[in-house]
Amino acid sequence: MLTTKKPSYIGIPSDLVDMEITNTIKEISFHTENGDTSFVSEIGDEIIRRYSIATKPIMFLGIDTVRFGWRDKILNILQKTNAKFATSLMGKTIINTPDMVENYLGIYAGEYSKDGMAKLMQNSDCIISIGAVQTDVNSGAFTERGIDHNNTITLKPKSVKIGEKYYFGVNIGALLDYLLENIKPNKQNNINFTIKKTIINTNIYKTNKNKLNQKEFWNIVAQEIIKEEDIVVAETGSSLLGLLHQNLAPKADFVSQILWSSIGYSLPAAVGTAIASPHRRVLLFIGDGSLQLTVQELSLIARYKLNIIVFIINNSGYTIERAIHGPKQIYNDIDSWDYLNLAESIGLKDTLSIKKFNELIENLNFINKKDQRSLNYFLID
Repeated sequence: MLTTKKPSYIGIPSDLVDMEITNTIKEISFHTENGDTSFVSEIGDEIIRRYSIATKPIMFLGIDTVRFGWRDKILNILQKTNAKFATSLMGKTIINTPDMVENYLGIYAGEYSKDGMAKLMQNSDCIISIGAVQTDVNSGAFTERGIDHNNTITLKPKSVKIGEKYYFGVNIGALLDYLLENIKPNKQNNINFTIKKTIINTNIYKTNKNKLNQKEFWNIVAQEIIKEEDIVVAETGSSLLGLLHQNLAPKADFVSQILWSSIGYSLPAAVGTAIASPHRRVLLFIGDGSLQLTVQELSLIARYKLNIIVFIINNSGYTIERAIHGPKQIYNDIDSWDYLNLAESIGLKDTLSIKKFNELIENLNFINKKDQRSLNYFLID
């Protein structure tokens, strides 16, 4: 658990739970940051050399940068070098400070990438990959093609790969410290090596009486609803895919079950997130099919007065399953509940039903009202 940063189980026999612990040990120390430091300067110098001569360098960041406590060090390196960076799907928002907004290129996940991101990675002459996890969804179903691996530097827990040379047992924390101390801004960097960000004029929807649709709905959510320091929890499915490639407000965090794609995960995850961060607003985006798996957790939002706004995306069934297998099959359809009355019956009194774009724009002030526990219901074609 401490060395791999993966979930673990601690088993305690039920007849020992109430026993007093002896006081023969006063303190237990865990030294989890180990690894060989003798290669740090050699590896660090080679990384710096490659980075300094590159014209199209990219730092590619993954979820292990958070799990292993490297985020602050990497942020400092980015600030010092003014480097461009991208993230994996699981790494969305791990670096999301106001001063880094212009440096952020987007999400790269092979063929799942958008807006020219795959082409940028393929054309890069120096990719520094830090903490990326190679799983099926996170890698775009392992479609990371066209990248010159001789120009790729990969930092993982305890190992580094530079081109065709591999180092194992490396102290990555010490290596990042060395890079921070010695690396300098890249003077060869091509400033045009980037992706132009587009901003949608949401005023055009004020008089738009068309029904909500997936293509345009998420643009409005990202620009008008998600605010600084919000925590966005997205259910695996339409909500995840709709928000992944949106640029979120600075200091916003993104939570989703990308690894196992477990539907029903997001509602209890939002509850846990709100308990852990009571000073921040949590926005939960969940489909009707996923909600019906763990819907009882809505009562905890009311019971503990959690600062969560729930957005139910009702597409009348399992949309992702329809896309994968059986678009017309009845087993991907579900019955529609009276979600608003259900929410009110368990204590969520601020409820709202929205079906058209103009209704969404008209109710933005209600949706963005501070310190509320509400359930917003969206019917999307």
